[in-house]
Amino acid sequence: MPVTSPLFSLRTRIAAVSSGALLLCGGLAAAPAVAAPAPSGSTGTVSIAQIQGTGDETPLKGQTVTTEPSVVTAVYPGDPGTLGGFVIQTPGTGGHVDTSRASNAVFVYTGATQSTVSVGDRVQVTGVAGEFKGLTQLAGNVEVTPARDKLPAVKPVTNNWASTAANRENLESMLYLPKEKFRVSDTYGVGRYGELGLSAGKELPAQPTQVARPNSPEARAQAQRNDAISVTLDDGTNRGFAASPTQEPRQVPYLTPENPVAMGDTARITAPVIVDYRFDKWRLQPTAPVVPGKEPARFSGSADPKPGVGGQVRIASFNVLNYFTTVGEDKGCRGGNYSTDGTYNVAQGCDVRGAFDRADFER
Repeated sequence: MPVTSPLFSLRTRIAAVSSGALLLCGGLAAAPAVAAPAPSGSTGTVSIAQIQGTGDETPLKGQTVTTEPSVVTAVYPGDPGTLGGFVIQTPGTGGHVDTSRASNAVFVYTGATQSTVSVGDRVQVTGVAGEFKGLTQLAGNVEVTPARDKLPAVKPVTNNWASTAANRENLESMLYLPKEKFRVSDTYGVGRYGELGLSAGKELPAQPTQVARPNSPEARAQAQRNDAISVTLDDGTNRGFAASPTQEPRQVPYLTPENPVAMGDTARITAPVIVDYRFDKWRLQPTAPVVPGKEPARFSGSADPKPGVGGQVRIASFNVLNYFTTVGEDKGCRGGNYSTDGTYNVAQGCDVRGAFDRADFER
């Protein structure tokens, strides 16, 4: 990734505080771009690899650190439901890497404060090193200072995904562009969370107990294999897509009515992504919130034809789970599943499990 962005002229101080699942942030101020003394309790200038370490947590947890000059590789605005921060990586790192060595990238959490950096900027960042639900980050009173020296470009990591299983922590937050093909292994989350499950190579994950008896060596080996080949392709946000009284509906990424995505489809990562860890899963995040039509992946139909089984028996099914003749509106229920026409269509908060009103019952 060429480092061509112009230097920004002000040092930016960003206050961000995280407490459990509640993320709050402070204001934004600017000061002249001059070298600042190390804060009290600071470790001084350190490499990103020193911040990351090779264990599950940063060895500098709770300490205020200042990074060496680094390159911004991803930016996520501080809008509601976004990741609220940016990623920096050590200049010149990437390519085919030794995964036994510490990651050379780290996430900088800025919360709802709109960051002034752009992809390609050269910066030094001061913040408190820590962990948030498994992801190493810099947070607290984050200070961003432009670096004026020319820096080598960052290169995406190219290692095959399954080969990184034993040391995946050491790829955390690094830019990534694999050459291999993936297959779509899970479509459940795409409509709600904008995410797709992928598996590396030609193999799809299999239930361990489909392969062998529970707790057998063969079943445990299959579970490990599933972990090795699986990853979630995300959309760079934490937002949903359905309409609500306070949010307009958004277009779901990665699929259209003309080009649906199905289990077994081939997937290829076509633009650099960030190796990320959130909600207990390894993820590939685009370098900015994804824009439908500009996703960092392309899909093609499965190469596996559906077998014709022949025979004289056909089985059909119909889901009547929520088909109840009583409608919620008549029983004082709350409405659920907000629709774009300004109405609710499912009963909630009461014993009625069907439609909210008569029109939706008929539909």
